[in-house]
Amino acid sequence: MTITNAIVTDNISDGFAEVAPLGEDGEPEKRRCIAENPKSVKAKRGDVVEMKPAKPRDVSSTARLAYILPVVAFALVVILMGNTPWGERLIDAAILGFLFFIFAWLMNRRSRLLKRLEFTITKVTKKKFDW
Repeated sequence: MTITNAIVTDNISDGFAEVAPLGEDGEPEKRRCIAENPKSVKAKRGDVVEMKPAKPRDVSSTARLAYILPVVAFALVVILMGNTPWGERLIDAAILGFLFFIFAWLMNRRSRLLKRLEFTITKVTKKKFDW
C-alpha cells in the first residue's frame, strides 16, 4: 500500500474531493484526481492529506438502469395522449424524455465519480489556516 501526499483543491460533493498529488519538491502536480473523502476525515479545501489507492468499484450495471426512464417516459406519453395529433404527441414525448434524461444524468453523478475514483483520503496532515 503506497501512501501519497496531496493537497485538496476542491470538495466536489458529499464524500468526494478533488486532489492534486504533491511532487518530490512539495509542489502540487498539474494532474487532478478524484479521492474519496470519508466523513471521519472531513478534509477541506487547502488541506494537505495522506492518501492510499482506492479499491476499484464497478457500478456501471446498476447505474445504466436510470437511463431507461427517458425511454419509458417517451413511450408512456405517446400511448397516453391518444386523442391528440401525432405532431403534438411526439413533441410532448420528446420534451418529457429529455427532462427524464437530465434527471437520470444528475442522479448518476455518484456512480460517475466512483468510476473515476483513484484514492481514499486516510488523514489530514496539515490543516489550512482559516481566520
